[in-house]
Amino acid sequence: MANVVDRTSFGAMRERAVAADAVADGASPFRDGAKTFFHKGTNGRWRDVLTDAEPAMYEQTKADVLSPDCARWLEDGRLGLAK
Repeated sequence: MANVVDRTSFGAMRERAVAADAVADGASPFRDGAKTFFHKGTNGRWRDVLTDAEPAMYEQTKADVLSPDCARWLEDGRLGLAK
């Protein structure tokens, strides 16, 4: 189990993405490269990036487009389970 935790940590995922970028010859799937996509890995950082209107727009779009189960899976990784 410790191996799974280590290999799925933020740092490990960032290292693998940066290494893959290094051999991708400029064909990174990330707009500004893996280092910027996997920037800090801290929760709530979006609060300093998004305008006040953007979270509301996300919530409205989520309600318009996704089923409750799909939204729960997208945000929590759970399907069909109560919070």
